[in-house]
Amino acid sequence: CESRCRENPACGFFWHGTQHEANTCRLYSDCTALVREFGISGVLTALPRQTMCQIANPDACWATSLRRSCLTRLEPVTCGS
Repeated sequence: CESRCRENPACGFFWHGTQHEANTCRLYSDCTALVREFGISGVLTALPRQTMCQIANPDACWATSLRRSCLTRLEPVTCGS
């Protein structure tokens, strides 16, 4: 699935898993909203097209930076999602 996404210049995200017990691959050009579908289980992965930094410790990032940002915002937001 990842190689299919890499070959497609419009692909920015791919999902691979099972849908009603069948192996499934889905390619996406954009990901603005996530919708849960009945009968599927898998992993959604971003495929950056440029050099990116990777967060080595997402829990520490949330605890030190994102949580602070979330709690000090003035507009309503759902933290931790």
